Amino acid sequence: MAAPAHLLRDAACRRAELFDGAPPSRNRKTLCPLFMSTRSTKPPSKAPAKGKSAKSTTASKTATPIPRFEGSATHLLHRAEQCAGDIFTRIAPPGLLTPRQFAILAAIEADEGISQTGLVQKTGIDRSTLADIVRRMLEKDLVERERTAEDARAYAVRLTRKGSNMLKKIRPFAEEVDRRIVAAIPSEHRALVLGVLAQMVQTLSGEGEPGDA
Repeated sequence: MAAPAHLLRDAACRRAELFDGAPPSRNRKTLCPLFMSTRSTKPPSKAPAKGKSAKSTTASKTATPIPRFEGSATHLLHRAEQCAGDIFTRIAPPGLLTPRQFAILAAIEADEGISQTGLVQKTGIDRSTLADIVRRMLEKDLVERERTAEDARAYAVRLTRKGSNMLKKIRPFAEEVDRRIVAAIPSEHRALVLGVLAQMVQTLSGEGEPGDA
């Protein structure tokens, strides 16, 4: 589940939770906002005015400037997730699975009998949205669920044969999305970028979990 597209989606989900729960065109100047260079808005250095200490001048020089809108971490995570979703929509056959449906089915396959609470934690999808997606997948006979013996209030979710076949059919397209995302990162920075995304998800998950289902 630690694929590039999943990490982007999860990091964006964690970003959205902090804000109220809430391939790109080559005609643009950059391939994707994830890799846009940020331009500093720091004003030119000026000689210290009379009476001002050299110490305060040095402190102002080392202060981190507030980035412009297009350099905002929140904006870049959101746009990077959109890039991944756009690629998935473009290359995957219509009528199969959405990126979120794929993430849920893949998480279930990796842990058959996982609870909906566990799915919330693994996918980063909020409780109410995940419950609605699972309900629709139940109607399509992609998953099945039953009350757990340990907790009568919790559901254990499993793939049906149809759900397993659907996952196999869509997986090559999801893997192609990952390849395109990784290809957009300079080779010398790929391990670093993916490692940072994973660390962000781990750190921001501690800010508060999406909730139980």
